[in-house]
Amino acid sequence: MPLAPLAGMETFVQDLRYAFRAFVKAPGFTAIALLTIALSAGANATVFSFVSALLLRPAPGVADPSSLIAIYTSDFSSGPYGTSSYPDYLSLKAKADAFSSMAAYQEGAVALIRIVDTVERVRGTAVSAEFFDVLGVRAAAGRLLEAADMAPGAPPTAVIGYDLWNRAFGLENSALGRTLVINGRHHTVVGVAPPRFDGLHLGAAFEL
Repeated sequence: MPLAPLAGMETFVQDLRYAFRAFVKAPGFTAIALLTIALSAGANATVFSFVSALLLRPAPGVADPSSLIAIYTSDFSSGPYGTSSYPDYLSLKAKADAFSSMAAYQEGAVALIRIVDTVERVRGTAVSAEFFDVLGVRAAAGRLLEAADMAPGAPPTAVIGYDLWNRAFGLENSALGRTLVINGRHHTVVGVAPPRFDGLHLGAAFEL
């Protein structure tokens, strides 16, 4: 038994000598083999990082991601993960007592916003007033949306992302109360989302 480690070390040294001789005899082939291994390892690391960010890591800025679930409307025309109408959301919210709270959002809208004399294209998301409360997100400045913002006749309001606040307003609190013209409609900026929060889905960050 005591000789086993020594035998193993001798085999390892012999393998190293053989590998070195093979490299000397065919350096081009060895270099290509090593490059292939390195590229494969790099590709695997990249894919794992992407899958980890997409599926394993929680959305940044959300207080308790493990407590959240997504609700879809399923039918034969749209498949199992179809969207729901706003009246359906209101009905679910009123009758589904299995959930402590519920919010609705619609992603993917590219908005044209006018800030003074500048026009920008930004990714926006339409959300219900409960959206930020459900996610446990807190404002970096000002306030987030409230139930009063959804009342009939209430003036349109907007929460801007931290990056947009920095880019367009230089992190100045004077952004609060400013009017943005979003797709032709005037909205009052009431608050700023925290720095790490830019949505719930990788690759679909929004600023408005």
